[in-house]
Amino acid sequence: TIGSPGVQLAEVHLYGAGEQLLTVVAITNPGGSSPDGEEPAKAIDAVVDTGKWLDLGVPPSILRLDVGTATPVVAYEFVTAGNPIARDPTDWEVTSMSPEQRPVAELVPGPGEPITLHEVEGHDFKHRYEWAVGRLPGTEVSNVGIRITKSRGGRDIQLSQVLLLEEVGVV
Repeated sequence: TIGSPGVQLAEVHLYGAGEQLLTVVAITNPGGSSPDGEEPAKAIDAVVDTGKWLDLGVPPSILRLDVGTATPVVAYEFVTAGNPIARDPTDWEVTSMSPEQRPVAELVPGPGEPITLHEVEGHDFKHRYEWAVGRLPGTEVSNVGIRITKSRGGRDIQLSQVLLLEEVGVV
């Protein structure tokens, strides 16, 4: 409901070279709180319009996707959901950390801190199920985090799908 804290995603995909769909071997919501039936795994079940991952906390909220071995990821894409527009994200970061919770070596911001691959502030979705696309640097990573920091309504966030792509012509 409007006014309820939470972050939601219906689906997340990661793409590698040649727009190849990558297999997510593990998905977590560090520090999050999901009700039964709305756990992080719902974000990788290949269903956009029914079911979702829900974190009942207030932003920021992180959904971390592990693809096993390091692979380049050069773009991401996600779609808003069908519920109130106040839950649409306006600010988010795409990040990565090594499995040991240290930054990926070539970007090294500091011990234990994630590297930021992409940031967006002030995005304005106009419609339900609207897509947002962003370009990433193509760094080889074994995991990607979607850190949603703000929504249009200030504290509730809802997404229907997130996709991470490699080697596609998006901005």
